[in-house]
Amino acid sequence: METIESYMSNTKANFSLLDTTRNSPNETIQSIINRLMIDAWQSNISFSAYYKMCAPLSCTYEDTRQHDIFYLISSILGIFAGLVFGIEILILIILRFIENMADNFSLIELKRTFKNVFICRNEQQIINRCHFILLIAIICLLYLATSLTLVSKTEQSRIHQICSSNFVSNDWIDYIYNTIDPFQLNYTDFRTTAIGQYQLLASLCQLSRQVLNDALSDLSTSHFIETELLSYNLLYERIQSTFKEFQMTIPNSFLNSLSVIRQTTGANMLMNMFMTSSKFQYESAIVIFSVFYTRPLSYQGCNCGLSSKCVQSSRGMMAGCYPLEALLQSTFQCFYNQ
Repeated sequence: METIESYMSNTKANFSLLDTTRNSPNETIQSIINRLMIDAWQSNISFSAYYKMCAPLSCTYEDTRQHDIFYLISSILGIFAGLVFGIEILILIILRFIENMADNFSLIELKRTFKNVFICRNEQQIINRCHFILLIAIICLLYLATSLTLVSKTEQSRIHQICSSNFVSNDWIDYIYNTIDPFQLNYTDFRTTAIGQYQLLASLCQLSRQVLNDALSDLSTSHFIETELLSYNLLYERIQSTFKEFQMTIPNSFLNSLSVIRQTTGANMLMNMFMTSSKFQYESAIVIFSVFYTRPLSYQGCNCGLSSKCVQSSRGMMAGCYPLEALLQSTFQCFYNQ
């Protein structure tokens, strides 16, 4: 931080340093971008949840064989016994119905008593009955909701701490903007493109989060289909294989887009607003007018006209032809230094 503060004016601002226990200060930003700025992945494989989701409701099987004489005899006897049992049950039901008809008077009294319980004679009784019915309905709904809802805890992957630090905040960028005039500095001074590099860093953090969230959303809606229920070890191997493939795949789309931007900028030798890749020069051809042209700049013998990746160390950070190339070859070492 002393290196950066030496660039600034006497304006006071409080910004927290990065934690050396979480990341290596000497790691280049390019290597951090290659893994989508993700420090660690967290996964939780639950075999019990998988088994509960995939457990069959019932199992059926078919046994094909030729019936012998003993099977036919036993089947006939079983059918006959079932018919006899059914007839006996039917006779008992008829007899019980006749007995109930004989006690018809007592049944009528029972019905009358049951109706008196639910007859409402005034408004207060109606309100009490409604409260009772609503209470029973709410209890039933809560029971169904808690019994059918599967509660799971999802732990997010850990993004590099720079993306949650003050160094990608608007306050830090405004602080640099108000204390540095890049057009009054030499092109090899990091302060010339400092505001551009920090804006790029903030954009990279935002894009990394967006790509990761979109990929996780797609993964959560995908289906894991197998023809048979897997054992614990086999399930663990399948999930780990899928997870490793997921980790390797999602940075590719992000890196491919970034590579297109870098190649387009370098191949066309585009000028940037900080004038760090080339500058205008003119020669007087005749007295009336002059000829203007661009001359590529050099960084430690590396010509920006031949390579867009030319950089030069500038007290902990990098200055180069383009802010993006300089940023990718820099480290966060100065952000750990008190």
